[in-house]
Amino acid sequence: MVTSIKHLNFIIDHANSTMDYLDGKANIGLPFFCICMIERLSKGSKSMALLLQNIEKEPDLEFSCGIILRSLLLDALSVYNLFHIMAEEGNYKDEAARLKAAEAFCDTMLSDGLEHTLKYVKMAKDVNTISREMLEQTYKNLVSRYNIFFASYANDGTKPVLRNANRYSPAELFTRIATTRRFKELSKIYDSYLLFSKYDHFGILYFEASRQPFGDKLHKIKEAIRMFITSFSMLHAILAKYLKEEFLESQSNIASKYLFEKILKRNSKVN
Repeated sequence: MVTSIKHLNFIIDHANSTMDYLDGKANIGLPFFCICMIERLSKGSKSMALLLQNIEKEPDLEFSCGIILRSLLLDALSVYNLFHIMAEEGNYKDEAARLKAAEAFCDTMLSDGLEHTLKYVKMAKDVNTISREMLEQTYKNLVSRYNIFFASYANDGTKPVLRNANRYSPAELFTRIATTRRFKELSKIYDSYLLFSKYDHFGILYFEASRQPFGDKLHKIKEAIRMFITSFSMLHAILAKYLKEEFLESQSNIASKYLFEKILKRNSKVN
């Protein structure tokens, strides 16, 4: 697992530089989506590195790895979709239309948890675990704190409405890129996501997945980590293209160079 741990350490070290640079500068929209993804990948990589250092002595640590990988693989699938929008040719009338589509995708992903929270609060009131006053105050607080995601709200106790009602399930994120020639191979990340989802969701398929040969499971972990280098490089390329800042372009070049030389095993053309 030495090589996999090196990959994780690269993510951790490189992410720290990017996050420090963007601290306080990426508070909304597409840059915020990217920096949140980088932060989650960095924190997940730290946990994975610690687990992998001891996994051969304690094979049961593989279960915790699976839980973490499931979350990070879904993140990577989302990043692949955003990169597809940013890199796609021919489907947008101009660059402004492309950026608008990318920003809308990020807003959709960022606001996903808000809709779940609204539904839970309403359900809690319906079963009388919170009062009507608490319901109304929670609605007001959510709209006040995340107003860019909500339509105009009258603070009248009705359920707030999100500006963007679109939602993307994991299966939809998969099909959005699986049907394209350029990203079809990358869409196979969904297979790994489905495997490790069985660790996160109780059911008979977990029993089967958890009893695969240990060597096979280690191989799948290594492959997943390689996928993270791809999404990590994509995130930096997106930030560099969107914000057009010299430091981010340098960070993107470093991440791309690592991807080409360590994962794709090709000489990097990046200076």
